[in-house]
Amino acid sequence: MRTYLATLILAAAAIAQAPETLPPVSIGDPVPATPVPTVTLPSPSAIPPVPASPDGFGTELPPGTVVSPPMGTPPVVRPPTPVFGAQPEVPPGPIYWTGFDYLCWRAKGGPVVPLVSAVVGAPALANPLDANMAFALSSDEINRGPFSGFRLTAGMWLDKPRGSGVEAVFMWFPQQTDTTTYTDAPGAALARPFLNARTGTPDLFQLSTPTGTVRGAAAVRSTLETEELELNHLHRGNAMFSEEMYWVMGVRYWGLDESLTTEVTSRAGGVTATSFDTFTTRNRFYGLQLGPRLNFYRYNISVTVGTKWAVGIMSEESDIRGGSSMLVPPGVRFDRQGGVLAQATNIGEYDRTKLAWLRDFSLSVGYCLSPGIVLRVGYDLLWVSNVLRPGGQIDPAVNPTLFPFGGAAPAGAFRPVQRFDGEVFWMHGVSLGLEVRF
Repeated sequence: MRTYLATLILAAAAIAQAPETLPPVSIGDPVPATPVPTVTLPSPSAIPPVPASPDGFGTELPPGTVVSPPMGTPPVVRPPTPVFGAQPEVPPGPIYWTGFDYLCWRAKGGPVVPLVSAVVGAPALANPLDANMAFALSSDEINRGPFSGFRLTAGMWLDKPRGSGVEAVFMWFPQQTDTTTYTDAPGAALARPFLNARTGTPDLFQLSTPTGTVRGAAAVRSTLETEELELNHLHRGNAMFSEEMYWVMGVRYWGLDESLTTEVTSRAGGVTATSFDTFTTRNRFYGLQLGPRLNFYRYNISVTVGTKWAVGIMSEESDIRGGSSMLVPPGVRFDRQGGVLAQATNIGEYDRTKLAWLRDFSLSVGYCLSPGIVLRVGYDLLWVSNVLRPGGQIDPAVNPTLFPFGGAAPAGAFRPVQRFDGEVFWMHGVSLGLEVRF
């Protein structure tokens, strides 16, 4: 076996060829260079421009495509969209803007007790009148509207167009008055209803008789006025669902003034008696606010949606006044404090301060008439957590012995009394305006 293996090894060595000898190489000899063809680039003017597209990026390219810029500038890469967290590119544009809007809004009606009532037919001949047979003539709420007002807006961008900026907003609904008059009629007795504090039952203060021996009339007048001022800072945020998004941060003032007055007169022979009750409320809100504003653009149409929340203090004041007069022949007049629902027990000025919050919502659609001029129509909602309203300050319970010319000695409960009854308030409506940008 060993002899057989040795024979195979010797045979393989005899068959193998000798290695090929490589030619000698001298270190330092030059190596021939491979020729490189010359490439001539076209001049920039010979390159056709890329047609623009509505989004401002040129022709539509796949996400991540590198676009060659002009010579001497770094390359620009269009990132895939959307890119969350990336700083938005701000196009150039106007620096200042101002706007005017006409407002037509409605308000939440202020609840109020019946102020004027009447008894008709045979029950009107009874003496005294039965209050259970009377029906209310006056409305059960006041200051519902609609109300007309206006809003002025002015602002400017601080760093660059459509970047961060400041804005001021002033809104005013001038005082508007609503008056309803009630007169006597044959077969009916006019009266002022109240709750008798001594008996706890409904009662009437009679103003006229159905036979006409005593003539009477009544008038209910209400007023409303509101104003608002905002000073805001606009901070541009990352728009994920719209073309632009801003955080609106600032201070806000809002005020509401209302009044409710009932005047009555009665005349019998040569004697004339008059009286009035007036309930006035004033509300002043001072606070800080924050909220988003989203802008959408499609061709010449723009849509703006925004909401803000404000938290602060509400200063509330209530003023109750009343008086009665009697004119007797030959022209002698007597004046006394107190009417029907406003007596010496509740007449005066009262105030308090509460924590309150205010929120609003706005939606507007604009159409660009020409560069820098936008016609817009919108809807607004304003909501306030707590206000004083005139009807809430009325105490319907009255001690009839306290009437100025009642003739009876005061006795029993000291009613009416002053009340702080606050409630939620809101206004909403449409707007039509014009905005100028320059």
